[in-house]
Amino acid sequence: MQAETSGFLSTADFHVGDRLVRPGLNRIEGPAGVVQVEPKVMEVLVHLAGRQGDVVSKDELVRVVWEGRFVSDDVVWRSIRELRRALGDDAIETIPKRGYRLVESSPPGPPGEGEQIPRKHLVPRRLLAVSLVLGFALIAAIVLLGVRRFETASRAPARPPRLRLAVLPFANLSGDPSQDYFGDGLTEELISRLGSLAPDRLGVLGRTSVMSFKGKDAGLGEIARALDADYLVEGSVRRDGQRVRVAVRLIQASDQSTLWSDVQELDARGVLGLESHVAERVARAISPEILPGRAPSLTAATPAAHDAVLRGRHFLSRGMPDNLRRSVDAFREALALDPGSAAAWAGLADALHLLVLFGAVPPREGIPPAEEAARKALSLDDMLADTHATLGTIEFRYHWDWTGAEAEMRRALEINPSSAAAHHDLAWLLLAERRFDEAIAEIRAAQELEPLSIRANADVGWVFYRARRYGEAVRQMERTLDMEPRFLSARRCLEGALVHVGQPEEALRQAREAARQEGLDATELAALPAEPRAALQGLAKRRLKHLIGRGSTVYVSPYTLAALYAESGGRDEALAALTRALTERDPMLVSLDVDPAFDPIRADRRFQEIVATVGGPGSRRPS
Repeated sequence: MQAETSGFLSTADFHVGDRLVRPGLNRIEGPAGVVQVEPKVMEVLVHLAGRQGDVVSKDELVRVVWEGRFVSDDVVWRSIRELRRALGDDAIETIPKRGYRLVESSPPGPPGEGEQIPRKHLVPRRLLAVSLVLGFALIAAIVLLGVRRFETASRAPARPPRLRLAVLPFANLSGDPSQDYFGDGLTEELISRLGSLAPDRLGVLGRTSVMSFKGKDAGLGEIARALDADYLVEGSVRRDGQRVRVAVRLIQASDQSTLWSDVQELDARGVLGLESHVAERVARAISPEILPGRAPSLTAATPAAHDAVLRGRHFLSRGMPDNLRRSVDAFREALALDPGSAAAWAGLADALHLLVLFGAVPPREGIPPAEEAARKALSLDDMLADTHATLGTIEFRYHWDWTGAEAEMRRALEINPSSAAAHHDLAWLLLAERRFDEAIAEIRAAQELEPLSIRANADVGWVFYRARRYGEAVRQMERTLDMEPRFLSARRCLEGALVHVGQPEEALRQAREAARQEGLDATELAALPAEPRAALQGLAKRRLKHLIGRGSTVYVSPYTLAALYAESGGRDEALAALTRALTERDPMLVSLDVDPAFDPIRADRRFQEIVATVGGPGSRRPS
């Protein structure tokens, strides 16, 4: 094994594939342009290249690059993620339980005269493409000057010609955790408002990623690096009796300097619509011509209804069925006070729809009221991007109206190109239509807007899997499990993809780990057959038995049962379950034509008839 580099790093240029790496400048040059990386990220790359294809553990990277100081696994993983963005997803391979390996590199040469530099000097300041001045109006200059510089530069830009803004969770300084919903509501409103401004100039990071920092003791620099953000909006809320104090500031990520700040003190009646007011001021400051006179859409007409909407959003964001039910109650409370609140109707649509997608409510029970609420919301305010996406998903998964669904999703992205939900939903529709390259582009866009969301990262792998790009699915799910080893959906996908790339032994190892996390006892695992494929089939039967048992007390998707029947050799049982899925309008049924789980029964005429009933490209293929 080669010795670890220590003390000094080479600044000699080298290649990774078709990219030229220039350590002395912290730059990577390639066909798409120049990417500037942080010094520590470059040090990780230089060390990986110096090992010439060997596997390098996380511990070794910490010893060499961070000189043994304590850093979290996230810091290493984020450095690897940034390098993959610059070099391509396939450039760095994750070796489970061992570390990382750089693929296809020419190692950096030994440093020449004057080329050895102590690691402590490798900290050149990152140049930004904009000038900054005080006040809201000069946020506009940030974007517009940046755009002009990107458009007129004779050299390739150092990063894509779009600035990235993250609205951090507003801190609740009231000392009362029950008031968290107010700050969360302000955060979401700002994300939504700013995201719809100028897609070619400004990308606004999604809620899930920014909320992952709520309550965490993370520095602004660390947050900005993790989110790859150029600017941060940070704020706090304090409620004291009838008084509310809201503070907001805009921060330059490179040096954490405050570019603009504002404080508003209001009585309780003045809180109504505050989120829209602050967001509108920021929006108009960034680019006044983008919002030509459109007034803010208030969440509700009365303070009590407004408060109920914010509570509904708070519970909606938590995602679990019990919280979704509480959000339904809160939105209905708001509508009882203000039937004309588009925000309350939109929230109700989302909550009811998610209860169906999470299997907490049967589709025929939950979808009709969700659709009614979505249409009512859009009749009151047609500019609700995420509600267009929700309606599109209902038309796709429940009505099987593929054309109408795509129109709604495209409309959502016209209104708010930074809607991760709309990119995500469109990706699944394009995937089901076998428009694989388009689907991958959309799911990647969703991931870019939600870089720290485990689900967003896992869905990239699932899209690769169903597009039958199994090697890429393996690599993506390994990265996702690096982020969260307990995420069972990612492990299930990895298991299936490994089977298809001819690694049944590793697939079985993943399946055993999933079963262990689910609580399968060691004696049951020991009783599995020794042959990997037979053992995998045995585990599929065990999962099937477990789900059938749960079906006596909760709703279980017949599509999920059908997939397990197909994988475990039960052809007739799988087809019977799919017939029930048709009757119940199972929302997962639209993926039937592209789901590898059904390959064992794909040639069956009965299966083809079910695909034809759902529609999509599989029903239009010549026989």
